[in-house]
Amino acid sequence: MRKYIIRRVLLSIPVLFAILVVTFGLSHAMPGGPFDTSGNRRQPAHIRAQLEQRFGLNKPVFFNLPSDGAGSEIAQGQTVSVKGHSDTGFETRVFDEPKNAGIKLYGEYKLIDNGANNCVGQRVEPGWALISRRERCIVLGGDQSNIRTEVREGWVIDPLDSQFWQYMSNVVRLDFGPSLAENFVRQNKQVTDIIKDRVPVSMQLGIFSTFVGFLLGIPLGVIAAVYHNTLVDYSATFFAVFGQSVPAIVLGPILIIIFAVNLKLVPVADPLIWKQDNPLDPNFINATLLDGDFDAYFSQLFNYAKALALPVLTIGTGMSAGIARLTRATLLQVLSEDYIRTARSKGLKERRVLYIHALKNALIPVVTAVGPLLAGIVSGSFVIELIFSIPGMGATFIDAVQGRDYTTIMGVTIFFSTILILGNLLVDILYTWLDPRIRFD
Repeated sequence: MRKYIIRRVLLSIPVLFAILVVTFGLSHAMPGGPFDTSGNRRQPAHIRAQLEQRFGLNKPVFFNLPSDGAGSEIAQGQTVSVKGHSDTGFETRVFDEPKNAGIKLYGEYKLIDNGANNCVGQRVEPGWALISRRERCIVLGGDQSNIRTEVREGWVIDPLDSQFWQYMSNVVRLDFGPSLAENFVRQNKQVTDIIKDRVPVSMQLGIFSTFVGFLLGIPLGVIAAVYHNTLVDYSATFFAVFGQSVPAIVLGPILIIIFAVNLKLVPVADPLIWKQDNPLDPNFINATLLDGDFDAYFSQLFNYAKALALPVLTIGTGMSAGIARLTRATLLQVLSEDYIRTARSKGLKERRVLYIHALKNALIPVVTAVGPLLAGIVSGSFVIELIFSIPGMGATFIDAVQGRDYTTIMGVTIFFSTILILGNLLVDILYTWLDPRIRFD
């Protein structure tokens, strides 16, 4: 098992890398950028250029290669490599007038404006630098006259000097960079901090929804299988089909109209509840319940439960429908196996046969859904969080896409993909517990 886990982890690295490449390319292919507007006004061009340079968005997306696009200006201090110099055996020097000294670079030099022959600001093709008449800048073999009338072409020496590879170099250090959203840029808020703030909200929603889904789905599937081809089976199947057929974007507003607008049992949406003290937080429990402030604790707990009721019911209903159908189908198949007939012929009670021998094997296909569910627990539900104004990971991702917040898009994608990969690995481990015959070694 240990070798299998190590092998799966190693194989997940290229999968995660491919996800990052596709996501990075698609996010940058969207029209517009994070600094195109400021509020409702269009950002001035010079401010947008400064912001793009500050966050490295002025660099090529994947590779710094020559192209036939519009020219760009050579920046002072840019490092380039001169064609042919590395093969001549001569020593390439840069003359730095402020220091009055030659710097050995061996085939590379920095473009320096020394006054006489200004090479800074030349129009060149992206990825290329055109070197011309560098009398006072370069000395070859100590003879300055050899290069007075020569024209040499040079290219930027680092093809990986691009947005993607710069981002990847930060990711391996677990640095997801600052958010590019306008309100977060002013605060210099990091993507890691945003994820830390939003993950607990999505986890609360996901854990309770998953609990409701399994609490309703598995018993419903068992009842439908036990009472096969009866009114109970037909009713359970109808509920399962109905629950899967109605999407959350439709079921959510229906529940809001019934329970919030008409019956007024719960609030329509209460985004402030997520910014208040969590009644499940041990610190809040110590500060209220254990200190005897029962009114404050149960008041907060009641408001928290009302805010969670509709979104949890919306997600849990659809989840339980799928689990119920899958449980019913697999349990019917297991109940027809020979070892179930053998268990019954030995005189075992029907309840023991059902829950000890049959249900455990019937849950193996159901466990397959645990991997994506675990990812959904921490990543949130895009639609539900938007409908009920929940500041979770799903709403954060939607806001990032709308605002072209590339770093947040990538950070959420990395987080979601990692959890999904680990969830599927956990499913494989659960297989061996449910069925000892399964081995991955």
